[in-house]
Amino acid sequence: MKRSAFTLIELLVVIAIIAILAAILFPVFAQAKAAAKATASLSNIKQQSLGILMYANDNDDHFVPEASWNNGNDPLNLGGVGTVSTWAWLDLPYIKNGPIFQDPSGPNTPDWLGQASGTNDQLASDTVIPEYGYNDVFLSPGVGTANGLAEEPISSTSVGQPAETVMLTSKWGYSESSYPSGSFFFYGPNFPLPSAEVEVPDCSYFQQNPNLGAGFCTSQWGVGDPIIQGVEGVTNIQAGADTGGVSFRVANKATVAWVDGHASRNDPGYLARGTNWTPTTNFSAIQMTDLTQYLWDIQ
Repeated sequence: MKRSAFTLIELLVVIAIIAILAAILFPVFAQAKAAAKATASLSNIKQQSLGILMYANDNDDHFVPEASWNNGNDPLNLGGVGTVSTWAWLDLPYIKNGPIFQDPSGPNTPDWLGQASGTNDQLASDTVIPEYGYNDVFLSPGVGTANGLAEEPISSTSVGQPAETVMLTSKWGYSESSYPSGSFFFYGPNFPLPSAEVEVPDCSYFQQNPNLGAGFCTSQWGVGDPIIQGVEGVTNIQAGADTGGVSFRVANKATVAWVDGHASRNDPGYLARGTNWTPTTNFSAIQMTDLTQYLWDIQ
């Protein structure tokens, strides 16, 4: 009885074909997975922005504060500084889902809160270390008082072009297990230039109180900025280096929510409109070129 079987050469040919197909398909699968995460991120930021607009509707038309201190229900205890609710924690009641504040394309966020206040609440941790940043410099400017810094959110009706004003973007996130130093963990990304032509409400106060951090009235957009380089984990443009902490994690695009409530994905050049920013421009050379094109202020 004659037996049929594959020859060694036939087996090698089949294996080679499978290897070729795998080499072709695996990158396609990876791209599809990244695209799915980008879509989920767009949904996340859209829900956050709608939550902030609902917050404004319930609070005399004013945006959510960047941070609110010593309210009695704050998730983060900073010791002698006091307790604090972040903008994301204040937005949470309108969303009721902590993971919404984490970017599917970003690093996993560990339980920071357990290290900060002795609790173990990942829900609160998601809002203490959000992977989306709030345009707080313009929407919730800090104002100096006798007791320190107070947040004074602006009215949503004071924004001149809501559809062309950034509310939120994807930003750097921590993945290490150590608690981050400084106050970079819940603040938003920085707007893309320092310029005397742009009125930044809290700059004069921070200039008088440099220990509070120059990052609140300088840009950190551009190559080599010492402040953004000092932020843990921000080492490339995907994480937010050279772009003020705004992260371009998938296909060189950031996830963006606008003051009017719509969301989009945009590249660095678009978000730096009105400036001379390029991927190779030194931070000290960044200048305003057209204030009418600028997307971060409220004019």
